[in-house]
Amino acid sequence: MPAITTLLRRLGAPASGSLTHSAIRVSGVRLLGPISSFAMIVILTRKLGAAESGLFLAALALTQGLSVLAKGGLETALQRFIGRAAGEDERQAAVASLYRLALRLTLTLGIAVSLLTLLFSESIARHLLGDAGLESTIVLLSMTIAPVALLGVNAATLKAVSRPALGTFFEAGAWPAITLAVNGGLLLLGYDASAHLASGFLAAAVVAALSSQLLTWRQLPRAGKGDKESSRALLRSCFPLLTIEAINYALLWLPLLSLPMLSTAEQTGLYASAHRVAAQLGLIMLVFAAITSPRFASHYHQGRLLQMESLAGQTTRLLLAFALPPALVLLLWPETIMALFGEDFAPAGPVLSILVLGQLFHLATGPTGHLLAMTGHEKELRNNLLFSLLGLLVLTLLLAPAYGAIGAAVAVTGAQILHKLFCGLLVARHLRLPFLLAFAR
Repeated sequence: MPAITTLLRRLGAPASGSLTHSAIRVSGVRLLGPISSFAMIVILTRKLGAAESGLFLAALALTQGLSVLAKGGLETALQRFIGRAAGEDERQAAVASLYRLALRLTLTLGIAVSLLTLLFSESIARHLLGDAGLESTIVLLSMTIAPVALLGVNAATLKAVSRPALGTFFEAGAWPAITLAVNGGLLLLGYDASAHLASGFLAAAVVAALSSQLLTWRQLPRAGKGDKESSRALLRSCFPLLTIEAINYALLWLPLLSLPMLSTAEQTGLYASAHRVAAQLGLIMLVFAAITSPRFASHYHQGRLLQMESLAGQTTRLLLAFALPPALVLLLWPETIMALFGEDFAPAGPVLSILVLGQLFHLATGPTGHLLAMTGHEKELRNNLLFSLLGLLVLTLLLAPAYGAIGAAVAVTGAQILHKLFCGLLVARHLRLPFLLAFAR
């Protein structure tokens, strides 16, 4: 217990030092999530096989997507508005007020979405995933929606008040690590059905959410009340930001959710495992976003445009430096890496390669989406995402039935490239930054 307390105290220390130093610190915390997730997926695939693990991961992706709806766009909005208020001494009282408002909304939405998912669990299992036996698994996973939403809001608040390491721990590390521990215990006791593993995900989500709640309150100012205009501005921004976050999620997970209907359970399993591995590269962007998003909002709000450009350029160059080594490993030995999930998963090597190339393009073009969201251009970002989602839908319908997991990977990568190209154009147009942020000053 003393060691855990010391760790959390260090994570809760204010961000300081250079962007590189902060990124290394946050990356160390963030690695806990990918490592735990990777270990959990290996366990799932080896215990359940390609078909059953694919359907389980599709059900998990669905409930995680519903938790995005439960957050109501507050994750990004809190980083923007609390990050802005926390940087001004006279507006410190608004920080706690905005957080309390977000907390009430998240709990209300989370409980409502969970209840609706429970109500339609049989239909989801039978018609969307094509396996009525998954109903009990979906019931258990649906109860993770509210705690996962709460976890996201608390993580966003911590990052906005300059606690990026602690925020990142709860955003990416806490739930996967606790899930791995709980499910490891269940497996040792002989509980290895998908419903048993789903109960482990639920127990871990509740523990992680409650822990984040206690530690978030400790980081916030206590005195004073916020102004009504800040609260109204926060609420006004939520719907367009929710749309953005929901479309972002769909761009990542729509092929996985549609593969059970368009192809086979085995192809779903191959794609799900490869996608989970490649997606870990995308977490590098989130590491930097935890540090830079509040700074982008503060620089733009206070008219420090040169500093914003410098930060964007430095961030993009560091993204490439952090991403290239693991990406090269994944591209050089994709079949070997996928075989870790079981010999049946080695054919997913080409799927992994295609997805990694898409992630590399995403990182090489820099934090364009975060820049747009933090500078009040969320509507343009939303329209771009809608167009990209339409492209993804068309490509998925055309390619997935004929080519299975490989077709889904091509669809995702194509839509991702399209989205980032348009983001670069929007940043150049509205913020007068270089189209290629790596060349910013």
